[in-house]
Amino acid sequence: MPTNEDEHPGADLETVRALLEGAGLVPPEDEVERLAELYPGIRKSIDRFYAVDAGDEVMAAVFRADTTDGHGGRPGGAGGS
Repeated sequence: MPTNEDEHPGADLETVRALLEGAGLVPPEDEVERLAELYPGIRKSIDRFYAVDAGDEVMAAVFRADTTDGHGGRPGGAGGS
């Protein structure tokens, strides 16, 4: 599968510059060039997430903080009941 860079030389560099500008970031040119090299792989990884058919399910990342004291009890040593 051809990449954007194969079809349009310099396109990844321009895309990265536009993304950084949209975020209000102005890194040194060598960092922009390095990000442009990495961009196709990162984009493919992100595209794979969207390729999964989840139907009508809503998917979200969930963080559950550990609410125990590490010994099975509740914070403050109140036990587990």
